[in-house]
Amino acid sequence: SSGINAEYGQHYFKRINLRMYSCSVAIPFPSERHATIAMRSVGADKEPRKSGVTRDMVVCGDTLLVSVSADELRMLRVSIGSVLDLIRLSVDTMELFDCKPPS
Repeated sequence: SSGINAEYGQHYFKRINLRMYSCSVAIPFPSERHATIAMRSVGADKEPRKSGVTRDMVVCGDTLLVSVSADELRMLRVSIGSVLDLIRLSVDTMELFDCKPPS
């Protein structure tokens, strides 16, 4: 194993208004490059238009910041679970292929 350990760091849930819910997660990676690869991998799968879910991701240093908003709490749970599954898959893939830049 290359030691990539993207633990699900800081996160919080909040209700934005009477019709929206939000969850934000900060996931640390060993490097900015690893965080960017994970963001690009997860970003390839967009939320369905009519789901009422929006997802924003940004890399800040070696941390991937993910924010998901939805008009239904159930949809928020499904979406954030899906995002975390996709991040875990990208981490497993990076570990398998050792994700090192070419020398």
